Order: sequence, then structure tokens, then C-alpha cells
Amino acid sequence: MLLATALVTAPTVVGIPVAAEETLPPQTSSVMWARSTAHHVVVQQGYPDARNYDKETDGFGVLQAGRATGQAGIARSYVELDIADLSGKYIVDAKLSTRVASSRACEGGAAELWSTGPISPDTTWANQPQWFEKVASRSVFNNAEMCPGFGGADFSITETVRDAVEDGRSTLTLMLKAEDGRPQSWREFDLKPVLRVTYNSYPDEPSELSMQNGLVDCATGDDRPAITTTTPQLQARVSDPDRGTLDTGFRILRGVGPEAEWDGHELLTGNIPSGSIARVTVAEGTLDEGLYTWRLWASDGQAVAWSRDCEFTVDTTAPAPPTVTSDDYPEDTQAGGVERPGDFVISAGGDTDVDHFLYSFTGGSQQKATPGTPGGDVTIRWTPTMDGPHTLSVRSVDRAGNRSEIHRYGFWVKYQEPLGSPAGHWTLNGDLADGSSHQRTLVATGDPSLDAVGYEGSAVEFDGSDDWLSHPETLVDTSDSFSVAAWVNPATADAAATVLSQQGEQADGFRLGVTAEGTWSFSASGVGGPGSVGSAEQVEPGVWTHVAGVYDAKRQQLRIYVDGVLSGAADHADATRVQGPFVVGRALENGVHTEFFAGAIDEVRVYERDLLGSEVALAASQAVQRAHYAMEEADGTTTRDEVSGRNAVLHGGASWEVQEFTSIVLDAESEQYVSASLPELRTDRSYTVAAWVRMNDRDTQKVALSIGDAEAAPFVLGYRPDDRRWAMSVACSSGEDCEWAEAPSYWDQVGEWVHLTAVYDAVAQEARLYVDGRKGGVATGVIGGTSAGELNVGRAVRAGVGADYWSGAVDDVKVYSGVLDDRAIFQLAFR
Repeated sequence: MLLATALVTAPTVVGIPVAAEETLPPQTSSVMWARSTAHHVVVQQGYPDARNYDKETDGFGVLQAGRATGQAGIARSYVELDIADLSGKYIVDAKLSTRVASSRACEGGAAELWSTGPISPDTTWANQPQWFEKVASRSVFNNAEMCPGFGGADFSITETVRDAVEDGRSTLTLMLKAEDGRPQSWREFDLKPVLRVTYNSYPDEPSELSMQNGLVDCATGDDRPAITTTTPQLQARVSDPDRGTLDTGFRILRGVGPEAEWDGHELLTGNIPSGSIARVTVAEGTLDEGLYTWRLWASDGQAVAWSRDCEFTVDTTAPAPPTVTSDDYPEDTQAGGVERPGDFVISAGGDTDVDHFLYSFTGGSQQKATPGTPGGDVTIRWTPTMDGPHTLSVRSVDRAGNRSEIHRYGFWVKYQEPLGSPAGHWTLNGDLADGSSHQRTLVATGDPSLDAVGYEGSAVEFDGSDDWLSHPETLVDTSDSFSVAAWVNPATADAAATVLSQQGEQADGFRLGVTAEGTWSFSASGVGGPGSVGSAEQVEPGVWTHVAGVYDAKRQQLRIYVDGVLSGAADHADATRVQGPFVVGRALENGVHTEFFAGAIDEVRVYERDLLGSEVALAASQAVQRAHYAMEEADGTTTRDEVSGRNAVLHGGASWEVQEFTSIVLDAESEQYVSASLPELRTDRSYTVAAWVRMNDRDTQKVALSIGDAEAAPFVLGYRPDDRRWAMSVACSSGEDCEWAEAPSYWDQVGEWVHLTAVYDAVAQEARLYVDGRKGGVATGVIGGTSAGELNVGRAVRAGVGADYWSGAVDDVKVYSGVLDDRAIFQLAFR
């Protein structure tokens, strides 16, 4: 018998996008192939055990179907076809093409084609495969004498081939038999029937599934991504072995796993070239917060391929801001120092939705810190390279990428000792420790209070009768150059009192204090008796005053400074060396304790050299924060001073703006402003004022900050349109305006946040203006006057009437007594 050879012709059917609802003519390409692995067998009733597998001789050169003559009886033919190459194809059409080589008559029963089980060399009439179903039949005859013809017979077997391919079978076996056993139904067929197939390749399973333009990969379960938008973008790469174009349909199901539900809607897109990315964007209003599953199909118009499932969470709620704590650098407190590392603990408060934190220190780049477990704490270590005020800005970020509001943790790195290494430095902030390298802790006698209100922080208060502090060591050689200084707030100026002294056996080697005439005095021992120098200024009880005494051995001169300004000088020759303990709060005269001080003392310094006038001025200009209105309330009619706890009041309907920074918005036409009690500072002494401002226009003169009483403002900071400049002005003690300090205002600063810092340096008699941390203008010869008025945000006062109202926004107002140096001002301009 002859070997059955299958010839498959495969036109590729290209589909059209479902959304288009129209059809294009198919594009076809044919592939002809033959396989020697196809087999056949003819079995005959009269020879039940005959093995005719692949036999082509002895009359088996044709396939037989029906009742033969003679002993053979009824014959049937089986054909096995190799369909392995059709795996993964969608069968559009299939025919078994053969030819009736001869028939006994021109009428009779039809020839039937059946699907069966497989054949083998053991297949015989007595051992036939299982019959499954009749798949086709044809009544074609070819009798050379009575009805000659070509005898072509095509059996349509599309469903049969499709089922076999979908079942994953590599072979298909078919049987030819006669419809009945009458002799006239006998036929002989060509030994090599041809299987003709029109197929369409299934699209490939969509790949590279992702969201948000490929930034969020497909995942499920605990790895499923979280996103911050309700209108995500979905995409996948689609392809087809037959190339062409594809349609896609994206489905979003609410929920995950078996419980996920589809609402019947699809996001359709079509005409996607094979190998390209299909993208859709979910429409507004489709999703809200929760869990979702998405998948897609790709179709060429006939065959469809499905993707795997992807899951995601929609989370549009920002987490709460984190908290920050530090034992090394407590909030709003001076601590540590340059090159002294500190640990900061950032906490999400147990919120397991928080994935990581973003943080930055003043002037530094943004860093990422991830806790060991979601919602856990992170400890970061940071080493300051500059002293002064610093801010740690930190925010929480959840799995979806939602960012909390920024939490700003403010702290101060202790200033480096500006005047070199002292013999002793006692801040007196609740303890008597020495901040210098000598660690000379003072000892209290009597009952001085260690928690009195100080010039900065706390101070020591003395009762004027039996309180003092001391250290047993000799601090300075009184026969050589030395300097002493302190902030002093005397309770009275009616009697002599000693602030600082170095005690000898019978008398002091030096004294710094108050005379009976109510002036400041500095004296030192000498061969012919003590020399002394007094101040030109009178002592003001109840007022903090910086007092310094200097002995210059080279010039043989005593000098006294009041609030950083030289107030008196006197010759002093033949100074003597007196050794003994250092004492705060009393003197020694003829072996008797005397001149007990009544009042408060703070920030005591001792140096084993003579300080220059500029150095004394620097110490006297020590900056201390007196007010800080962070303006973070976001609503209400007051804003709190973080230093004193007092509230400033919003007037005229001033409102809040909550964006990246929470701020107060002021409207000039409505005369809106904010007023606050004057902080603990004097406008005739050095001070620094800073704020973030945003102006709406450059058309009118406007004041962001001012200090003044009901009649006038001795200090204003704002904008002057005639010069198009930021400007500050200090009213001189004469009552007239001094020279303006100005800095350029650029066009792009309208509508933009700008940081302004104004400094009045009473010692240098200067007004200095800084814009975004950089010095912009200086006015000289400025001598400020006093004021007992308010701090105004958003206006000035002229002739008792509000004027120059601000139009825009103001934020983060800070007020200092003293002078911030350029480095500290530069740091303020970061947030």
C-alpha cells in the first residue's frame, strides 16, 4: 500500500480591530509541505488477520471502501496524517482532498469519512481502532465505462482538525468506508489524499505588562503595586506570528483573586502593529480607592490570546507627616557643635502604609531612608559642618508614592567659640558646667536660682545677700592680659555690686560690676593699688546688658565695653599677679565677702588674653531667637509664636493657603495684616528679622514686616516700586528715617517665594538686607531708636495709620535679638 502524504496549504487570515466593526480582505501566504511520517492501512473482512500497514503492492496501491468482489468482502481504509505543525494555530478551514480512482457503478451509497483512534502495524480487520464520529460524506463516482470523470472528492473536516489541534494532538486518523454494503457502493481512492488547511496563528500572549508608561511592573499578591492615581495608564506588548495588526481589550476587575468582579466594560484599542505596545488610560470616575485586577486580550480578528492577571491598589491618601526626635540635637535647642555627629530618629508612628522617608538637612540634597519593616523607625546620623540654625525636612512616602506634608525639625548647632579657646565659658542654662575644654564646673554657695529667665535660655539669679558661684582654680594671670564678659540683668543700681572677680588672700585681683554711682566698672590689682575704669552709660535695672572688661598688658590699659561698644579706658601700670578662686556674684575686701550681686547673670566668659573691640562686639551681638511664627495652623484667626507661646492675630479677613508650604495670604485692598506683641528685644540694640514672602505685583510700595508703636514704625522691611527693589529702613533715634538698605528685586520674583532677612547692627551702626540668604544692600551710620509697639506682618504704621499693606503671602517669620552672621542667614534661606 502507498504511504499517505499530507499536503497543507495555509493562507494566513488577518483579523480587523473589534472596535472598528468592519472587515478587511484576508492576506494569505501558502506553505506546501509533505511528511513521510503519514501512514495508511486497508483492512478487508475476508482477511481478518491480514496486516496491510503501509502496504502498496498486491492490489493495495489504492485505498478501498465498500464491498469488494471475491473473498475480500467489505473493505475500509485508514489514513494517519501528521498535524504537529498546526500546533498553536487557529484552524479556519480544513479539507481532505482526494480522488475517486474508480467506482463499480454510477450510483449507490455515499463514501463516508470518520475520525478514529490511531493505527499501527498491528491494525487488521479484526483489530480496528475505535470509531469516534462520522465527519463527512461524498457521493462521487468514476466508472471508466459508464460515468468516466476526474473523480475529485473533497471532504470538509474543519471542526475535526480544529478539535484535534486544540486537543494538542500531533496526528489525526481518518477512515474511508462505504455508506452501506451494496456492491454498487464500492470505490477505490488515490493512495495519497491531501489535507488542505487554512489557518490563522494565535496571537502571542501579551507580554511586558505594566502601568504608568512602563514604570510599574505587573505583579500580584503581596508584590502588587500601589498607585496614587485613579486614572492609571495600562500597557502591554502584543504580537502575532503572522504579523499584521491587532486589537486589544483591557478589562479591569474590582477585587483580586476568585472574588474579583468585572463590570462588563472594556478599554478597546486597535490597529496595533505586531510587536508594538498597546496603551490605554482609565477614564476619570472609573476607579476609586481599593484593590483591582486587570488583564487584556489581543485579537487579530479571529484568534484571541489572553494575558496573565495583574493586580494593583489605588491609594490616593497621603500618610501623616513623620515625627523626629534627637537626644543629640533636641528641637529648637542649641546643642552639639561643628563636626559633632548626632542621631535623629524618624518615626512613622507605626503606620504600616509608610514605605520610606525622604529627608534633607539645611542646604543638603534629598536622601531616602527605609525602615526595616513598613511603619518602623529609621535612625539617621548627621555631622554638621556649620554652626547656627539648621532644619531637618522630612516627609513620609507610602507604597503608592503618596507624600506627606513636610515636617520641619528645627535645631541649633552650638556656635563655635567665636573668640578662640576661653579659660572658661559658662552658659548657665540650668547647670553650672563649663563649656570650654577646661571643664571647670562652678559650685553654688547660698541658694542662687539656676532656672531664672536668661538672656538666652535660663540664667542664675542671685539674692544680693549670700549667694555666689565659684571655682577653686585661678583662671587668669592678672599681671598679664586677660578679658572677662557676661550678660547682666541687675535688680538695682543703688549699691556697688560685683558680677565677676578673681579672689586673692585679702582682696580681688579683678572685679567687673556696678558702682555705687550706678555705672559699670572694671578694676584690676596693681603695685600702687587697684586701677579702675568706669562706663559712660548708667546701669539700667531690669535690662539685659552685655558688659566686658579687658586688661591690655602691652598697652597697660583697662577697657570697659557696654553692649559691645567701648565705654571707657584708663591707664594701668604695674599690674600685680593675684591668685585665687574665680567668683561670680560677690567681691572680697580685707578678707571679707562684700558687694553681693542682686539680679541675674548669664553667658559668662573668661579669656587669658585681651580681646579686640571687634571681638567684644561679636560676643555682644550674640543672636538669640525671640519669636518664631511658623504659620502652620492652616485655619483660624491666630498663629502661635513657637518661642513664647503667645498668639499673633490675623486682621481684616486674612486667610490661609495650604500648598507645599502653609502660609498666610494678605490682601492689600482689604487692609489685611497680622499683629503680635513685641518680642523680648530692643530696637535701639542689635536685632535680626527674617521671613519668607511672596508678592503679587510690583506696582505699589508694600511692607512685609515692621516694628512700631501706634504712631510710627522704627523698622520696616518690604518692597519699593520706584526702585523696584527689596528694601529695609530703620528710623534713627532722632525720629527721622536713616538711609534705606536696598537690594534688587527681579521680574521673576513676582509670584515666587523669596526669603528676606534684615539686620540692624547697633555696634557697627549698619542696616543690612539679605535676599535668599545673600547680602543685597547695606546702609551705614544708622543709630536705631527705641519702640514699645507691636510686630506687624503685612503693613507699616505712619502717623498712627496703617499703610503700605502687603499683597501676597508671608510665612515663617523669625525675630532675633543680636546679629545673625552671614552663614546663619544663608542657612535660613533653605526649607
